[in-house]
Amino acid sequence: MPTDWEERYRAADTPWDKGGPHPALVHWLAAHPGWITGAVLVPGCGTGHDVRAIAAAAPGASVVGIDVAPSAIAAA
Repeated sequence: MPTDWEERYRAADTPWDKGGPHPALVHWLAAHPGWITGAVLVPGCGTGHDVRAIAAAAPGASVVGIDVAPSAIAAA
C-alpha cells in the first residue's frame, strides 16, 4: 500500500522530521568546507532542513529540494 505523504504531513505524523538537518550531513559539511560548488538536488526534502543546511554551508551552490507533499514544500 503506497504512503500518502501529503496526509502524513497534514496530520503532523512525520516521525522522520527531527526539526533540523541530519546530524551526519551537518558533520560532513563541517568537515568538507568548499567541496560543494555546483548544483545540488535533495529529493524527498520534506520541510527543507537539509536543503537549508547545504545552502548555508555552500553559498555558491545552487541547492534545490523537491518533495511530493505540497504541505512539506509549503513548510519548507
